[in-house]
Amino acid sequence: MDVPFAADVLDVDLLQSAVPESDRQIAVAALVSGKVCLIDYSDLHRSGSSGTKVGERNHVEDSGRPGHDAAAAGKRKRSVNRSDERNTSRLYSKAWTVKSGSKSCRAARFSVDGTSVFAIAKDMSISRIDVQTGSVLQEWKKAHDAAPSCILPISSTMFATGDDDGVVKMWDARVPTSSLHSGIGNAGSRSSVHSWSHHSDWVTDMMWRSHLRAPMKLRKDSKHKAPPQDEEIPSESRSRLICVGGDGILSVIDPRAGKKGVECSADQEDELLSVRAIKGGDKIVVGTSLGPLSIWAPSKGLLDHVDRLAGHPASVDSLDVLDEDTVLTGSSDGLVRVVQIYPHKLLGVAADHEGFPVERALHAGDWLASIGHENFIRFTSLKDLLDGSEDEGTDEDAEVQGSGDAASSSGASDDSDAEVSKSAKKEARVTATLKQASMPEASSNFFDDL
Repeated sequence: MDVPFAADVLDVDLLQSAVPESDRQIAVAALVSGKVCLIDYSDLHRSGSSGTKVGERNHVEDSGRPGHDAAAAGKRKRSVNRSDERNTSRLYSKAWTVKSGSKSCRAARFSVDGTSVFAIAKDMSISRIDVQTGSVLQEWKKAHDAAPSCILPISSTMFATGDDDGVVKMWDARVPTSSLHSGIGNAGSRSSVHSWSHHSDWVTDMMWRSHLRAPMKLRKDSKHKAPPQDEEIPSESRSRLICVGGDGILSVIDPRAGKKGVECSADQEDELLSVRAIKGGDKIVVGTSLGPLSIWAPSKGLLDHVDRLAGHPASVDSLDVLDEDTVLTGSSDGLVRVVQIYPHKLLGVAADHEGFPVERALHAGDWLASIGHENFIRFTSLKDLLDGSEDEGTDEDAEVQGSGDAASSSGASDDSDAEVSKSAKKEARVTATLKQASMPEASSNFFDDL
């Protein structure tokens, strides 16, 4: 299902199911017109089978579409077929629309508690908007000297931003700015909590880890340096902000250490566009402008990547974690792919934007939301894919219970065989699900050059 807008969509975020309002399925869109729009798709969620399924294409008319020319693709506009719009408009509603800045709204994100939306605009401002009413609660005017490029909520009150000049800032919403309700302070009168300028080009993406695994050497040293009995090690002692940028640098920031708490990787000689953690944080996946996914291991330090997955024919602008072994990649060739990490394999294509670069793709529950250089959000159902995963887990539990004492006596070799079997089952399940959706056939040589 496509949700159309009057202007191009630059960003989308979904309210994750872990927050208190999990019964309400909502999304927020940042528009090039400078507006922020809240969409309620609860009816679509309840309808189950309605909407676009994995791999299906919506019936969309393209007025004067000039083939697959890349330059023209970025400029052309598409309109949703009127009959389709009438059929699907009942499955969603636009709760409110608010102007967040005088220029385009570049990104919008739900706060961690789901009660507000943080939005950044090209006019260098930041806004905090109430989810229920759409009223602007706080504004930070001239928050950056350059246009902010990304924003990341860290807690219910803390968030981080990055800009086109490579500056990273951390903010605390509890610090008074311009509260339209209380009138405390002037807009932009309060500065950020922290600021770093170690990147030389735009900050493309950020990720917060409440506990980043320490390099092996540091962990060994800590064993020999036991703390005094009356001293406790805080659980958040390894909280880190991880940033990637157009300068080819991955940086790790310890906010408590101030300006000195920054570690930078070697120059990757490629723009780093997206970053996510998998395997319980043991591995970090980074999307690049040339296409390969680079794999980083915190246990070995983050000076350089430890592995690369070639195969994407174009840049990977967006990453989303489907599970601990699988990611969704949004690429500038218009495809949202399902990629398995260790063992590396392309499992299929989840959504297709017909040549429009995928700027962002993420899922919440059974639904995938993706945007391109277009004036709509595409919702794709992942129910068949995710239900298969649950069934697989049930089957595995039954196998373990039925194995009895024989399983415990089989040793490490059986554990290894079980892992291989689990991976093979998952690959077969996902591949079958994607094939059943009648989607475009994935390239057979996706990972041939590994």
